[in-house]
Amino acid sequence: MRRARGGRRGFALLMVIVVSVALMAIAIPFAISMRHQERGAQGGLDRAQARYAALAGRNHALAAVIRGHESVEEARGATAPFNTPFSDGADEFQVSWSGAMSPVEVQDGTARLRSSLLQDEQGKVNERTAPAALLDRIRARVDERTQDIRDYVTTWSWRPTAYAAPQSIRGVVPATAADGGSALTLIVDDAGAYGLGARVRVTWAGVPQYGVVDADSMGNNDVTVTGIPESESQVGAILELEIRHPVNLNTASALVISACLEGLGLRNKLTEDTVTRAEADAIAAAVIRRKFVSYEEFATWLRDQRQEGVISQNDETAIILNFANPAARRLAGTGTMPFTLASGNFVTVVAHGVQDFPSRAVSATADIRQVVEMAPAGTLRWRVRSQYDFERMLRIPEGRFVVTWPACIANREIPSTDRNQPAWVTTNLGRDDRANWQIRNHFDNTIAGMSTSKGPLQQAAGQILSIQGGNVDLDAGAAELWIKTAGT
Repeated sequence: MRRARGGRRGFALLMVIVVSVALMAIAIPFAISMRHQERGAQGGLDRAQARYAALAGRNHALAAVIRGHESVEEARGATAPFNTPFSDGADEFQVSWSGAMSPVEVQDGTARLRSSLLQDEQGKVNERTAPAALLDRIRARVDERTQDIRDYVTTWSWRPTAYAAPQSIRGVVPATAADGGSALTLIVDDAGAYGLGARVRVTWAGVPQYGVVDADSMGNNDVTVTGIPESESQVGAILELEIRHPVNLNTASALVISACLEGLGLRNKLTEDTVTRAEADAIAAAVIRRKFVSYEEFATWLRDQRQEGVISQNDETAIILNFANPAARRLAGTGTMPFTLASGNFVTVVAHGVQDFPSRAVSATADIRQVVEMAPAGTLRWRVRSQYDFERMLRIPEGRFVVTWPACIANREIPSTDRNQPAWVTTNLGRDDRANWQIRNHFDNTIAGMSTSKGPLQQAAGQILSIQGGNVDLDAGAAELWIKTAGT
């Protein structure tokens, strides 16, 4: 009897162990599941906190860079570096946390970190109008294992593609392209702006046709193009040059500046003197340490570089030509992108947010990269008191037939930013710049013209209009007579 009772007690203990094991088998997965759910909920919260931190960094950066918008810089009392509406340097795109919320925030034993940086999109090469050789040169220099190609190439700029330097087509001659295909040679008045590789547009009666300059003629009044049907290239049609998107010399990286300068050369010096890689790197390294406020300042500085032996005189001329029109015929297809000294108000903002555990181990991170077009709150005001003010807004397709003075842009004169100097704009009194001869007696320095009190003014017809082969070319020139009475 005693043994039977002892056996029953051993069986009960075994049952307790079995039941306990069964309960543990049920409870452990449940506990693990609860732990995973807790961690998942905490992870989602940490990721949200990290993204909020990144958004805070982005907003802080945009609030800082908006001070560089030209309408804000025009305001009275603007302080450096945000007081140069005609130029924007790298110092205007620095993100400072001084006087703002701390980039590191500690709460409930956890830390939250936010950071951000800004990039001026105008300081990059716009691949929509950039030559293929330039893009290849940039990609060859960028190691995408450690660098982001988006830091050097963009599709955003301050304006869409524009066309300028209009020429009336005087004649059309069938030609052969360099690859043996068909081409057209267009006879115009002045082809100096149409160099090898330039993209062009021809407008006749229908949809505009687009092509590429295929040959670099030694003449000054013919352009050989491919891609344009002969039926759309009638005499009297308008030939126009695609204007490439400018690169902000003040905010571009040394890599971009060097790539834009390398290989530049003059047509008659290509075999003996072009801008080398070493020369381009030396100029770029010096440029990124400066902020140019005017074209004249850059031209003077570049002359000093030539006098110091950094570059040759041919290199200096090629760089100056490329600054305004990289498609110029004298550059023989070596041109890259034009330069500007101001931002187009498109910026890339890169923000980073980190949420830590109480142990300071990283719990979650968030990254934001956005291209933003800046515009300050309130009414925007366009201040137009200098010729440069007019020109800044007229470099768009809608402004092609508007002329500003006194500097003649067609003659590569640079408009002044001095708002104490006289300047004016006209739509019906300006000269026709498509002719290659100088127009006489177009009193550029005064709106009033010449007073008759100084006596009669006589001029031969051949000095007013162009007479070619006995015919007066009225399509590209005109005679004007303006009379202002004493009472008007």
